Amino acid sequence: MQADKKRVPRDHENEIRGLLRSFGLKVGRVSARGFDARVRDLVDGHPRLTLCIGALPDGRAAMMARMTILHRALLKVTANDELCRRFMTIPGVGPVTALASRTAIDDPARFRRSSDVGAHLGLHDSINPERPTCEVASAARGMRSRGRHCSPRRI
Repeated sequence: MQADKKRVPRDHENEIRGLLRSFGLKVGRVSARGFDARVRDLVDGHPRLTLCIGALPDGRAAMMARMTILHRALLKVTANDELCRRFMTIPGVGPVTALASRTAIDDPARFRRSSDVGAHLGLHDSINPERPTCEVASAARGMRSRGRHCSPRRI
């Protein structure tokens, strides 16, 4: 979320820069706040460009405003959740990571061991390589059938 908050507007800016450059107009170095005004200055003398490209800064501004609203809502949710606040005391864990962890794990009582959490999140295989497995295994490697057709072999 935080990386997208910076990446998406920058990608939008670069798209606008590329469109203007194809018409011989260069935006140059401007701050994020001054970008919209600079684009409007460049396209003001060109009525067709104003029609085509003039709406793009408005879309960028609306997108940034919605992302800010979403981020503030996320901060409010994490501030009101005790578990998220405890997660955020860990160095490097911010509101986005805390809420993602809280959502992924949901009810910690579901897991008998802490090692089961990694398998649930897909961080490692849930099978034990020491256990005999069947010749016919699913693609996910999590489901094994046991019966007469299984032969003990190691993966």
